Amino acid sequence: MVFQKLMKKRVGNLIALFCILSFLIYIISVTIKNYNTKKEINTQGIFTLGYIIKINIGGRVGDSFDYTFYFDGNSRINENFVKKDYSRKHKIGDTIIIKFLPSKPEKSIIIEDKEYKSCMGLPPKVGWKKLPVCK
Repeated sequence: MVFQKLMKKRVGNLIALFCILSFLIYIISVTIKNYNTKKEINTQGIFTLGYIIKINIGGRVGDSFDYTFYFDGNSRINENFVKKDYSRKHKIGDTIIIKFLPSKPEKSIIIEDKEYKSCMGLPPKVGWKKLPVCK
């Protein structure tokens, strides 16, 4: 009887340990994937303009924007997390600068440290390799 209770506890502990390890492996793999995607976008991506279509405030993981942008004659919709102070400065319809992979436009990031100014003009259909500087 004591042996059976002890075995049940061990099996329960093993299942709990397996669940915790699986969760940790998932979190680590998602973090590494996000890091690699951002690194790839920063090295191989191009810039264009995005337009905020929805602002998601709060939640457990922070604020995010749903935005649309045009590339190669097609409209794309993506979502990305942003810092709280950045999201509070924007509203639906605002123009933002994004960077994305031309080969995989579903992979994009919002460039939070640069604001779009009308003196930059409109991006070409193939995007900007470097952001224009206003004179």
